[in-house]
Amino acid sequence: MRQLFTYQVPKDMQSPTIYVGERIAVPFGNRQVIAIVIETSDESEFDNDKIKPISKRLNDNFHLSNQLV
Repeated sequence: MRQLFTYQVPKDMQSPTIYVGERIAVPFGNRQVIAIVIETSDESEFDNDKIKPISKRLNDNFHLSNQLV
């Protein structure tokens, strides 16, 4: 899928900071999928009530470099 999606970082996942290139699990339809953080921002063009939260961080030492993201 060649489209970006926006997710919220829950308060309990804000420390340590989620970084670009990190893998995360997110809800997508009726399933959980693995995603890669492409960008972080404190602002969004979408209503915060409509943005789903990240489900969990995948602490597997996987990280895409900024050049690949």
